[in-house]
Amino acid sequence: MQGFCVEYSGNVAELELLPNDSIVDLLNVFSYAVSLRPPVDKDDDSLSESKELCFPWYQFGLSASLAGYEKMPKWVFVPIENVVAHLKGVRFYFHFSETNTNFNIISIGRYHLANSPTTNLHPVNETCEPIAVLETFCECDYSEEKALSHIAFWNYLSFADKKYNAENDSVPLSDSSKKCLKSTLDSLRVLHAEKSADDVLRPCDNPQPLRFRCADGTESESLEYAEIQEEFSKMVESLGGVATATDSLFNYCMSLKD
Repeated sequence: MQGFCVEYSGNVAELELLPNDSIVDLLNVFSYAVSLRPPVDKDDDSLSESKELCFPWYQFGLSASLAGYEKMPKWVFVPIENVVAHLKGVRFYFHFSETNTNFNIISIGRYHLANSPTTNLHPVNETCEPIAVLETFCECDYSEEKALSHIAFWNYLSFADKKYNAENDSVPLSDSSKKCLKSTLDSLRVLHAEKSADDVLRPCDNPQPLRFRCADGTESESLEYAEIQEEFSKMVESLGGVATATDSLFNYCMSLKD
């Protein structure tokens, strides 16, 4: 079983993987989920139409609520392969309102990565002869909105981690430092909420090859993915980068005395 397929109708927002309790304890406030939201240009009538989407495991991403981040102690990163190996179920999230009251899960099933056409593929490794596409990506996941959301998320997470370590250090903090750390984290949380509101995950309409299996048993990324990753990294840096601002803010808070 290399992924998950679901046929459904209605405004079903998300599909979450439910592993056993031992994995849940390690993940803490995080879970693996994938978006089932309809495209923004669809009208309400289209929600009654059934649709089938298939997701390989790598498309399930880690997520947690903002409230969860604040309560987050040290957590353990659990690879998706370990979650799948201990999977006991799935959970669907549905957007309910007075006008949106119906949904239908028509079928669920296994997804298998079929051997894709091997023409017009461009592996980074020039010695690779592609025999199958193992992973795909969406160009829409590398937009400016995604970059701003990415920056806001990691700045918030980085500062939350620094704050947690400082508060649990043997050296006591001054009251001024405590207030500064809290107010700064609150501000970063608001910024993250604003940026993530413009960054809504949606199923990919036109996936592009990301990773190939080669005839000699090795794997290779695609040139297209390598190029878009490089462009995205440059965009992130041009928009302010990650962690640099939080380092200076954290150092300022820690320097305050009563």
